[in-house]
Amino acid sequence: MNIQVRQLRRRPVLVVLACLATGLVVAVPASAGPSGSAANGNQPAAGLALPVTVANGASNPVPVLPQGTTTVGGTVNVGNLPATQRVAGTVDIGNPVQVVPAAPRDFFNAEAYPESEKTSPPLLGAAAFFKVPAGKVAVIETVSADVRTCKGILPLIRLYSIDDKRPSNLMSHSIDLDRHDELGDDAPVYTATYSVHITVTSGSDIRAFLDVYGSASGCTHTLAAQATVSISGYFDQIAQ
Repeated sequence: MNIQVRQLRRRPVLVVLACLATGLVVAVPASAGPSGSAANGNQPAAGLALPVTVANGASNPVPVLPQGTTTVGGTVNVGNLPATQRVAGTVDIGNPVQVVPAAPRDFFNAEAYPESEKTSPPLLGAAAFFKVPAGKVAVIETVSADVRTCKGILPLIRLYSIDDKRPSNLMSHSIDLDRHDELGDDAPVYTATYSVHITVTSGSDIRAFLDVYGSASGCTHTLAAQATVSISGYFDQIAQ
């Protein structure tokens, strides 16, 4: 008996997978029947290709991850950067701020030497510093005083300014003094140093006054009190 074995040809079957979520359509040729499955240990026939066709158009692109260097157009919003970014190298602002240096200040340092004569009562002593230049104001920032007195005399220093053209424009500032007895009780010394902010108008005379209280009857010196008063600060231009 003759037995004829007839080999069946496997016909390729087109399997279409539709991914509704992404709109991806994939066409894959596959073998019909279990004989074409690798799970059964069968390998595809030599030369049998497994092509994948992406049918999506430009209006419905397939989401992919970029590999290597990618050119991105439009605006990129990076939402996971820290609030402060460090920048290295040179940064070109494009419209730098123009910084105008301030004009140098015209500083002053002056001394005055008021004296009080030994009379009963002692006379008021006065001495001038300077007159504030026209078009400027004087800003006094520091005042210091050194007063030598006789026993029984209590001194007081006052800064005083007056504008001869405007008598009502008056400044008076008292300076408290600390007593020291380095020279003995018969010749006490009073000193003071203060930071102040006193503005004196243009054209005003700045003076130091030495007020004395008490009796100089027991004083062996020629003067009841004599003082050295120093002021320092700067002149400021009056805005036009």
